[in-house]
Amino acid sequence: PQLLARTLSDDPELNPETTSFLNLLAAWCIGLLVAIEGTLSVPSLLGYVESLGGDKHLYGLSAGCFAMARLLFMGLYGCWVDRRSYKEVFTVSLGASVVASLLYAAAPTLGLWALLASRAALGATAAQTVATQAFVVQNTSLADRTHYMGIFVLLSNTLTLAGPALNLFIVWLPHFELHLGPMVLVFNNFTWVGYFLMLLQLISLLFVVAAFNEPARRPSPRPPSLGRVGDCLTLWGLFPYMRLFVDPWIRHTGAWFIFVLNFRNAFTLMAVNFAVPVITSRDYGWTQLHNSYIFVALSLESIISTAILQRASRRVNDRNLMSIWAAISHSGLFAYSVCSGFGTSSLSVAALISLLVWYDFGTSMPPTQSLYSKLIGKGNAGLYFSVLLSNGSLANAVSGQLVGSAYGSLGPPALWGLVQVIWILSWIVQVFMWRRLHPEYIREMHMKLNRESHPATGSMSLQAM
Repeated sequence: PQLLARTLSDDPELNPETTSFLNLLAAWCIGLLVAIEGTLSVPSLLGYVESLGGDKHLYGLSAGCFAMARLLFMGLYGCWVDRRSYKEVFTVSLGASVVASLLYAAAPTLGLWALLASRAALGATAAQTVATQAFVVQNTSLADRTHYMGIFVLLSNTLTLAGPALNLFIVWLPHFELHLGPMVLVFNNFTWVGYFLMLLQLISLLFVVAAFNEPARRPSPRPPSLGRVGDCLTLWGLFPYMRLFVDPWIRHTGAWFIFVLNFRNAFTLMAVNFAVPVITSRDYGWTQLHNSYIFVALSLESIISTAILQRASRRVNDRNLMSIWAAISHSGLFAYSVCSGFGTSSLSVAALISLLVWYDFGTSMPPTQSLYSKLIGKGNAGLYFSVLLSNGSLANAVSGQLVGSAYGSLGPPALWGLVQVIWILSWIVQVFMWRRLHPEYIREMHMKLNRESHPATGSMSLQAM
């Protein structure tokens, strides 16, 4: 067993050398842009929808269509990145996002449908994170993976810190109309968000073209056959989420449990992000700029949290880190639910921000994603991360719709009560999975799966890791 474990670590196909940081930064571009888009559009989206004649239900639809489009395009990106170059995926995605941002800015001219379409288009291009995750998995060593995933989260949170400055700059920009024949382009604090994103996307596109160096790689092996029923359920790979229910590899490795955690985390994070502007508008009369200050406080705390997590990742395994941070997060959520009467009562500004910071401190996700990559192995990284990220997108879409319904008709307790139920159920499942998530158990599991696949040679297939 020791020899097999050492072979597992020495094999460059299973434990690759870490690529250059410049390559990683180029691969992270769209993910970092999504962070900037969030800190700009989330605080102002409710106001933008209302300025175009929409209501809170339409706000929920605008929030959800981003995630739903991302979900629908995950399969395309998973197949694309496993068969074509990373650079092609990155550049085409960035080019499409430029058009989506222009459509977002043109909503006052074209109508409310343009806002919904642009949010869907931005969500579709955000599915490129499948390619980013696949690149990190296939081009970082096992020892470095959690560390670099943590750096990405740290960079995202650092960019979010610029939210108030960017929103202040956008609010400060002049408001005017530009007449181009029969068309009138509107420039205000809502549309400037789209134009600003478009500029950043163009800069990122030029950076990827100039700086990204395509690494050499072997073609990915074919994933496990799902049979006729499985192929129909996944639409022959275009809707990979259904692999969760029919793929034997996900079941045998125990990777299905990560989907429980991923759904819980994504649902909660999006519920909080989209509920905050509604809560502050209801209780304090806050607008775009005020809301951005809350997200800055959350980003400052997340930077501290991620820095601690990065240092701890060299000494503490992913399972334990994931559990400690989740306990912090859930306790903060529970405290908010109790203090606010499950969202029905107004809290002081200081109390609201303190409870949100408490919750958000535990939301760093690198250990969860790193653990998934180790459970699922290296082969077909694009495919299997498209399944995981589809799961998160589905949670985001459901969460966005529920926020709109909860604060529109059902009442806030419907949202915060469901959040608590999801967390309690996930803890129960984790108790039964605890032993299987230990690094030694994972290594022994892959050795066993390898011996069953290749009993004569003991060689490790790419899919087995």
